[in-house]
Amino acid sequence: MNLTANEIAQKVNGSILGDGETKLTGFAKADAATTGDLTFAENEKFFRLAEQSQASAILAPAEFQSESKTVIQVKDARIAFAQVLPLFFPEKQFIPGVHPSAVVADSADIAETAHIGPNCVIGENVTIGDDAILEPHCTIGDNSALGQACHLFPNVSVYHGCILAKRVRIHSGTVIGSDGFGYVFDQDHHRKIPQIGGVIIEDDVEIGANCTVDRGALGDTKIGRGTKIDNLVQIGHNVIIGEHWGVLNPRRPGRRGGALESWPQEHCRRQVRCHQRYRGQPTIHGLPSHPRLGGQAPDRCRQETARLGQARPRTRKTT
Repeated sequence: MNLTANEIAQKVNGSILGDGETKLTGFAKADAATTGDLTFAENEKFFRLAEQSQASAILAPAEFQSESKTVIQVKDARIAFAQVLPLFFPEKQFIPGVHPSAVVADSADIAETAHIGPNCVIGENVTIGDDAILEPHCTIGDNSALGQACHLFPNVSVYHGCILAKRVRIHSGTVIGSDGFGYVFDQDHHRKIPQIGGVIIEDDVEIGANCTVDRGALGDTKIGRGTKIDNLVQIGHNVIIGEHWGVLNPRRPGRRGGALESWPQEHCRRQVRCHQRYRGQPTIHGLPSHPRLGGQAPDRCRQETARLGQARPRTRKTT
């Protein structure tokens, strides 16, 4: 991809300080940049490193100026960084069609523009929308649905009765709709409680590699629009996550039956606990605190974590 600094500035609503006709052919970090590369700096330290590099231009906040480099000045350098990278590193394009090795039920409804890769298995009454992509070895269970432009990377399994809305991205090894941990002790053995709910994943959700999203015991497990989930995360059965959450890899799996409901951007430690509701849009890190803390300031979260942790029951149920 060959672009000028002016063309990039237009795409990120930025302004040019220096030569707007500077030719840019790639993107690299400052210590690896060569002539023709655009690099990125969001603070003074990295801006000075970028000035000393071989890069031809720097993407940086509006307050930064340089006498030796062309600067594309933007309001938020990190957002602009995310917008620019796909220009130089576009994702692979997939040809519509169903690979001959795929096993597709006669009752499945697959859009003509969808791509079904090698050795995929598509169950009865499955619906797959326009521009959806299933890379090799994906399995879609009976009565599930994938919306427009969903992208499943290799070896993703979606069990029966799950609904993925538009532009959902799920990375390799993730399982959607497996049974939750539901058992009751009956005299001398654990009796399994059938998990008869489903999973609903809303628009623009992205789930990392090797995650599990358990199906609901009765109702559905739900992941709200725009939520992003890290690798190696378990979402327990009947958890409800609201819009635009960031769920980072915890030190232990989230517990079942909680609810996380939309927006703040705190960095409190939280936990998805049984049948609770979480308000706000926090980013979940590691071992979380009590669900009632949605929307609280981080210091308040830490104080309440210590207080509630002392009173929290130590016994664990298996249902």
